[in-house]
Amino acid sequence: MYVNFRHINEHLDGVAKMNASQMTQEELEFHYFKLHDFDNNTMLDGLEIFKALTHLLPYDDQDDVQKVDPRGKNIVDNVLKEDDIDDDGYLTYAEYVLARRREEMREELRSKDL
Repeated sequence: MYVNFRHINEHLDGVAKMNASQMTQEELEFHYFKLHDFDNNTMLDGLEIFKALTHLLPYDDQDDVQKVDPRGKNIVDNVLKEDDIDDDGYLTYAEYVLARRREEMREELRSKDL
């Protein structure tokens, strides 16, 4: 999983005396999820998932904007299709963690195949 330590540290600044580079993988995942749960309902909706994904997009310093992938809606739809177990249109923390573990297992299997 790509984790933007600076991004997490910026959000934690003034809230908690924590440094993302010293967190466990589980702590990083929790904070990443929590930082994007803007309405604090313990679930991520499509817009929150999209916003979380935009942190992975290239940043253009010249224009001071993030490049938005026009396929964003399809990406969010795929995330929900694959990871929203109860099919309620939201990603709970448990569903997020299960999806992360599933992806880790896929990566591990791919590396063994090489």
